[in-house]
Amino acid sequence: MKRRNIYCLLVGLLLIVTFTSCGKKTEYTHAIPSDATTVASIDLKSVAEKCGINDEENSTLKQHLLDALKNGLNEETSNQISKILDKPSKSGIDFKQPVYYYLSKNFSWKTVIDLSVCDKGDLNKTIKSLAKSQLCTEPEETDNFIYSVVNNKYVIAYNKGTALLVESPQGATDQLLECIDKVMTEKKENSFCSSKSFSQLTDRKGDVKFYENLEASSFGGDMTFQDGNVLLQIEKIGGKNVQPTANNTFQPITNALLNRFPKSLPFILSMGLNGTQSYNDLAAAIGLDSFNSPVVQKLMCALQGDFTLGFNTWDGKNFSFLAYAQTRDAAAIRSLCTLKDELGGTFKKLGTTDFEYHLMNTHIWYGLDGDLLYLTNNGKLVHYNSNKSGSNDSYMQNPYAAQAKGKRLFFIGDPASLSKVILQQRRFNIQPLAQNIECVRGYDVSPTSWKVEMIMKDKRTNALKQLVKIARQIVGM
Repeated sequence: MKRRNIYCLLVGLLLIVTFTSCGKKTEYTHAIPSDATTVASIDLKSVAEKCGINDEENSTLKQHLLDALKNGLNEETSNQISKILDKPSKSGIDFKQPVYYYLSKNFSWKTVIDLSVCDKGDLNKTIKSLAKSQLCTEPEETDNFIYSVVNNKYVIAYNKGTALLVESPQGATDQLLECIDKVMTEKKENSFCSSKSFSQLTDRKGDVKFYENLEASSFGGDMTFQDGNVLLQIEKIGGKNVQPTANNTFQPITNALLNRFPKSLPFILSMGLNGTQSYNDLAAAIGLDSFNSPVVQKLMCALQGDFTLGFNTWDGKNFSFLAYAQTRDAAAIRSLCTLKDELGGTFKKLGTTDFEYHLMNTHIWYGLDGDLLYLTNNGKLVHYNSNKSGSNDSYMQNPYAAQAKGKRLFFIGDPASLSKVILQQRRFNIQPLAQNIECVRGYDVSPTSWKVEMIMKDKRTNALKQLVKIARQIVGM
């Protein structure tokens, strides 16, 4: 009898192991293919907390969203959506885990959203409920996953651990289902998550993290919503010339040109250029030498020092710009006229060092102002110098100007000035943005890393919560 009990116990254990293996939960990050060129992860839990979605002041917003989602749905679907909004885990998706977005050749560069499944049964119930309101098709089962076509534009496929939402206007084609099956059953060592790039991605601290693999180089970065600030960090992590070189393309900005621009400029971009190195880098990257254009080479190599570009006005379609650059070869500027056979259009000489280029409806004025190159699409800004109107009108007096000095690349946008330009056209009401955002600026941290910041006037409240409030004001909620 004792031996029989032991035998039954062994058989029971064997059956448990067998059924557990058949229903093994997949690791959803393994579904990111190794050839993914763009990968991003979003910490929805952190984003939800920082935007204050559960705060009392956003209760009206939540109700509007709920009403919009329920519009035209049957009672069962409405009840299911209410349950999900009240407790997101009831959807079957684990929103405490990062949500991944990726592009890959496997999926013909179509958008793929990769999510962690916490309860396959709940997810299946959600899909069936949506199908009853004709928001998706009835779920169909394959050997390794269940799938449904959503709104005739997407395919959702899921199993015990992974859910993929794939952009597919053609629906659930055999080719797409084959791709889904491949990544759904992929082993870690053959997926993107076994790469160094994935480790670098997950090691970042931001609310949104991303990886981008371009042909010549790859970049990683993250976006973090902080009190009074949105911080975007970008870093070159692979490809050609990753390490800083002594003869770098960019050099420190001296702010030598800012007296040429008005104080209230909505947007300005400055960089310190080594023209010769810039040309060499560009030639190596795109094969510029193949164009056999010594004029372009001569022009670029003539740039040495600060280059500053400012946007002055904008009417919703066209904008007015002014650019100045320090040069070391005036002859190269005059030689631009010899480009006419390559560029088309017409060149007109206006003076000893001033020219006008015309192509269709575009007019560009350029030339030399002393030893400076100027370029503009507004004839009124030719030889513009704000010092002529008094020192108080110069961008040098702008409180942001000093921030550019010493950087190699720097841009800054002034929401207040920009809003005045847009409001003149009565196209958009962005006053809430101008009233709450101090500035947007970007700059280099090193030759291979950069930062972009949106700085809010309220330094105590999380920036994402402020942006939600601004959005409510703009839409009138």
